[in-house]
Amino acid sequence: MKRVNDATDKSVGNLKHRFQGLDLAPLPAFTSHIHRGYFPYGHDAFNRELETDEKPLEDLVNRIEDDIRDNIEKVSEIEGDNGEKNYTNYFNDELRDKILEKDWMKSLCRQLKDTYVNLIGANGYGNEDVYNCTRGDIELFIWVNRYTKGHQHTRHNHKNSIISGTLYVKTHESAPIVFHNPNAKNNFIFENRDKGFPSEWCPQAEYFGNQFAPEQLIYRPRPLEVLMWPSWMEHEVPKGDPKDDYERISISFNLRHSRTIHSEDNHFNYGVLKPSGHFDDE
Repeated sequence: MKRVNDATDKSVGNLKHRFQGLDLAPLPAFTSHIHRGYFPYGHDAFNRELETDEKPLEDLVNRIEDDIRDNIEKVSEIEGDNGEKNYTNYFNDELRDKILEKDWMKSLCRQLKDTYVNLIGANGYGNEDVYNCTRGDIELFIWVNRYTKGHQHTRHNHKNSIISGTLYVKTHESAPIVFHNPNAKNNFIFENRDKGFPSEWCPQAEYFGNQFAPEQLIYRPRPLEVLMWPSWMEHEVPKGDPKDDYERISISFNLRHSRTIHSEDNHFNYGVLKPSGHFDDE
């Protein structure tokens, strides 16, 4: 009887016949979600403007773009060539308050708070404390941005917050948002070769790494798309192609809710913890 020597048998057909790898299906484990939707996605002022046809939406978007451009122009007058601050009103309380006076912004704030309750509650992350809140108990910090050629926001997350997100008013291929895999530190056990590859289910997304251990999610949002994600998730906006003269307008936000803890110690005055020498005169 002829014996088959795996080391020396060069028959292709024979090799295929002997290959016995199992057909495995991946089961995602411990995934981190990014939540997507589109604007306008609720009630109040937006719906009143959208009762007839699509033209009111175009007018509304144009007005939002103009309001943000005007606001960021005032930021630029203050910050000059400071590329870390001249594209956003994040650092300017007065200009943030100014744009909060706009009717469209007031309506957006209400809708973001309501969306947060849905996302955080029983059918989402399971934090049922949120049902004890009113809209006034939902804390929203919101700011506007206008990226142009040369602007970037390096890798960061959002402390002192639960959910963060961005509404993309105007987008450009040169300015995606990049999310970093919080589990990427485990990749050192693999001798993997990283490369870019597209998402199988979302044409706007591509990955860098490998199929089972991607390091980055590169996402190119569409106009009027809103993304929301856990605030601890690290992300960045890289510099766009220097050959492109583009404009990227967005509205970013952080959300959390107040927590009321009932206690028998409600009479306790935390003022007694003030350092010595800083007590007010009695």
